[in-house]
This record gives sequence, structure tokens and C-alpha cells, in this order.
Amino acid sequence: PAPPPAGAPEAGFVVDRRRFQVRWNGHTCDLGNGLEFAMVERLLAAGGEYVTVEQLADDVWEDSRVSRNAIQRVASTLRRLLREGGFA
Repeated sequence: PAPPPAGAPEAGFVVDRRRFQVRWNGHTCDLGNGLEFAMVERLLAAGGEYVTVEQLADDVWEDSRVSRNAIQRVASTLRRLLREGGFA
């Protein structure tokens, strides 16, 4: 398919790996090159399937010993950033 015309909003949820940001319905959220961005990428890679805390620990932190609390803090920060960016 052809790209949208210049200035037209992108359809759907877009992950920009070059800028470490996500876009949705005309809203942009800068996540930075950190755990929040890595979590978004991992969740999107799951294609809507459930991702366990253990899978996030292995795939995002690359450490199965990371605490559940640490994962929950990053998820909470991610939700806040998306909400502040107009995603909610």
C-alpha cells in the first residue's frame, strides 16, 4: 500500500524505533531508549497474546531474576506516559 499523503495522520499504532516513540491517532509519545520502549516492542511482538511477567523479565530485562515489582513499575510508568501523551 502507498504511504499516507504528507501531513496525513498515520493509521493505527506506529512504533518509531529511530526516535524511540510511538504514535496513535495523531498523538505522539516519546518513550526514550529505555525499558518502557522495550516493553512496548515486546508486547506488540506478542500480537495480542498474553505475555507473562516471566517472559517480560527474560525478554525485556534479559534477567529472569528481576523482581515483579520492577516490572510493574515500568508498566505503570509506560501507562502514565501513554496517558499523558493522549493515548487514553
